[in-house]
Order: sequence, then C-alpha cells, then structure tokens
Amino acid sequence: CLAYSKLKRYDKLLDCADRLEANIRGGDTRIDAREDAPSLAAAFAISSLIVGKDALLPDVSASPHMFRAEAYLELGNYQRVLDEARRGLTLGASGTSPQHVLYKALSLGYLSVAYALLGEINKAENELETLETLSIPYTGSAYNEPEKMNALGRGYMALKKYDKALPFLEKDYSAFRSLADMLVGASARGKSTFTAVELPRQFL
Repeated sequence: CLAYSKLKRYDKLLDCADRLEANIRGGDTRIDAREDAPSLAAAFAISSLIVGKDALLPDVSASPHMFRAEAYLELGNYQRVLDEARRGLTLGASGTSPQHVLYKALSLGYLSVAYALLGEINKAENELETLETLSIPYTGSAYNEPEKMNALGRGYMALKKYDKALPFLEKDYSAFRSLADMLVGASARGKSTFTAVELPRQFL
C-alpha cells in the first residue's frame, strides 16, 4: 500500500487499503520488521530497551484511513478526506504509542488541508491550532516531530499563509533523522528515513 501511495497509483492503493483493513479486522494489527530482517534482532533488543517495544512493533490500525485520506486528497474528494481522517483521529486517540501520536498528527494535517480546500477556513485553522498544541513525547519524536512540522507547513500552505508555513518547514531535523535511522535499523541496512520526512519537507 505504501508503494502504491508513493507511486500515486490510487486505483491500486484504494483496493490495497481495503485488503489491509480486512487483515486488521482479522487481528493482524502490527508490523514486525524482525520477520523480514532477522539480523536486526540485536538492534531491536537494544532499541526496545530505549524506546519501548510498542514503538518498534507499531499498531497499523489507522493505516488504511491514512492511505485513503492521502489518495482522496490528491483526487480532490475532500469530503472523503474528512471522513477518513476523522476515523484515523479516533484510532489515534485510542492509544499513547508513537504510532498513535503519528496518526493524530497526520489526521489533523489532512483535516486542515481538506477544510482549507473546501473553503472552510475557520475549521482549517482550528485543526491547525490543535495540531500545533499536540504534544510529541520523546519516544518516537525522531520521526513524529518532523512529520508534525510537515503537516503544519502543508496546512498553512493550503490556507495560503506562507509566512506561517515557512517556520515549520525551515527547521533542520538531520539530527532527529540520524537518531531515527539508528533506532529503526535503517542505518544497518544502508537506508535512511530521508525520503519519508526530509524530501517532502524540502519539496514543500
């Protein structure tokens, strides 16, 4: 689903999101990277002591709604964006793990952009105010803080408030990214979270 999302293959993405949601309803709610990369077992054990096991076995229950919100935003179906983002926000509020915090940040971002593009300026501003006050705990902050800043920048850009968007997009999160790369094992595989966080920021 993530690949289809990045490639903007929304016809395939929406079908994939439906199948993902069916798996989740069947109880398959977490990602365990150790199954794909057994060599990371030692790194996982160390990182779990630092950030907690839940941070490394993320709950993906809201992922179908995030994928759909992104697709419908690109397709111009803003009412469906609101529907999916609200569902994502509800699921995000159901827990306190880093993944739940991320769902809240992304959902509020989608809501703000959709409201802005629907011309409901006050509602868009309210969602952004809520997003600004969203607390990002230290656990997961290496990834979630930049995602929150990107969502704020995107929301204010949708409102054409570029002076308010820029401060969120000009922050340097290279240190955060290095920490995230280490904790999620990306560095050990010669990879980086650059494309997920830094590249969208620079594009914005």
